[in-house]
Amino acid sequence: STHCISSAASDVYKRQEINSRNLVVFYLEDPDSTESSLDVIKNNLRVFIASVLQHSIHSTTHAFYLFNVASKYSNSLIDDIPISRSDVAVVSWKEFSTDMYVHMRTVNLLSPALMSNFSAVFFTSTAARGPLVFTHNGEWISEFRKLLNEANVGMVGPTVSCQGGPHIQTHFFALRSVLLPYLNEEIKRYRAMTAWLSALDYFEVAISDAVAVSYTHLRAHE
Repeated sequence: STHCISSAASDVYKRQEINSRNLVVFYLEDPDSTESSLDVIKNNLRVFIASVLQHSIHSTTHAFYLFNVASKYSNSLIDDIPISRSDVAVVSWKEFSTDMYVHMRTVNLLSPALMSNFSAVFFTSTAARGPLVFTHNGEWISEFRKLLNEANVGMVGPTVSCQGGPHIQTHFFALRSVLLPYLNEEIKRYRAMTAWLSALDYFEVAISDAVAVSYTHLRAHE
């Protein structure tokens, strides 16, 4: 399936410069396995999909939308996803715990493909609502890319927290794909831990820390 996603993205964006390509990863919760309200999940999904439907593949802001659908048995909300679009792919996950677990598994499985096809990766889920503004033709992506394209910026997001150390909160974040190998190293460290800690708790701060260290390293070797 990783090859299929990479091929699909390549077909859509083969004529576009990599610096203008973005992968948007969206995690759809399983209504039967979450404490979140079904109405909230539905509304947040539909708000996000509304922006996807307003995004023409001919727009100057290029995005490929990957929907990770948590579905232990079946997830009826998958019917809301515009699967027929050439810039949309859906992956069904039988094994999941949190959005962060699936985000990190996606990075781990697709990293080489991501590096070769996209310059930035966005992560969000039905736990977040948006975009609420700049919804036409991926304008919201462009707004975050303006920040991400600045020198010495490797990761962006709408909110920050100082609990546990200053970090970008992970209900929504984006990072440069060149940093994904360093994030994979952090995933390896997490897997090697002997003390159990949820992926959500660990990576909430660890992603910002890993990006800060790795981006400093990259800039020093330019």
